[in-house]
This record gives sequence, structure tokens and C-alpha cells, in this order.
Amino acid sequence: INYQLTSTLDNNNNTQQNDTWQIIAQDIINDIIEPIKLQFKELFYLPVNPILYNLTGYFEKIHQPMDLYTIQYKLKYNVYKQFHQFQDDMTLIWKNCQLYYIYNDINFKTILKPAQELQYYYSTLLKKYQHQLKIALDIEKVINVQKQQQQQQAKNQQKQIEAQQQEQVEHVLQLQRSESTILKTKK
Repeated sequence: INYQLTSTLDNNNNTQQNDTWQIIAQDIINDIIEPIKLQFKELFYLPVNPILYNLTGYFEKIHQPMDLYTIQYKLKYNVYKQFHQFQDDMTLIWKNCQLYYIYNDINFKTILKPAQELQYYYSTLLKKYQHQLKIALDIEKVINVQKQQQQQQAKNQQKQIEAQQQEQVEHVLQLQRSESTILKTKK
């Protein structure tokens, strides 16, 4: 897959955008979701339904549930601002699985083994996209530095404007005092 690794300047609101890592993350999630929908839809694609599957104490053990559908939604609506947020949510899927389910024969075959397979497949996809991700994340760093510089320049310009306005006010006050002194001496 060939990615166009560029940052663009949006002239309408003068902010820089870079969505290359989001495109790569979307490709990763799509690569994972297609086989998951067929084999393990109930396990990893949709949010866990503890009532339907009689998962006693699920929300007591799992404080931040995660599933592939939620990750796909977050990518689609730009909820993730940085790649590590996407990675954290992906990792949370199998961490939650390992946290809730006990290693026994039934859970291992039906739930934990597919979670391990998903984790392994995800890590191979990360390796596959490693070069493109590195470039995209480097571009993001440069863009963030540029944004910080622009914000600092804007602050400095605002301070200069305020200083100029203060000087003008002081000059007007000085002129008024001088004029008042001249009028008093004429009387």
C-alpha cells in the first residue's frame, strides 16, 4: 500500500493537518475486522454483553471495556488524536480478556486462544506497517512543533499589540496632562 505522507495547510482556518497514521490505523483495523466478523464477532467485534453471556461480575473486573467496533468508530470520527491512543485501545481488548477469563480448557479454547491469535495478528500488522508508521509519526512530531511555534508567535504578537496599545494610552494621558497644564497656566 502506497501512502502519501504529507502534511497540508488548511487555508480556511490556518491549521495544519496530518492524518497519515489514522489511515494506517484504519487499514490495520480493517485487516483485523474482516476475519473477526466471520469467526469471532461476538468475542471481539461487538461490545461484550455480560447479561446475554452470563458473565458474572464483568464490570467489576473490567473497568474500561473495549471492542473492535468501538475502535473502528473512534477512528472514523477522529476521536484518537495520537497513534498511541489507538494502540492502547487495541491492547485493552486482549488485556480485558486475560483479566476476566480464567485459564481453563473451555475458556482457553473458546476465548483466550482467539484473543492471543488476535494479539499476534495485530503485532504482525504493526510490523508490516512499521516503516509507514514511523514516517507518519515523525511528520506528526514536526507538525506539532510547528503548531507550538505558531501558537508562541501568536502569543508574542498579542503581547506586542497590548504593549503598543498601552504606550498609546500613556501617550494620550501625557498629552492630556500637558494640555491641562497649559490651560491652567493661561488662566
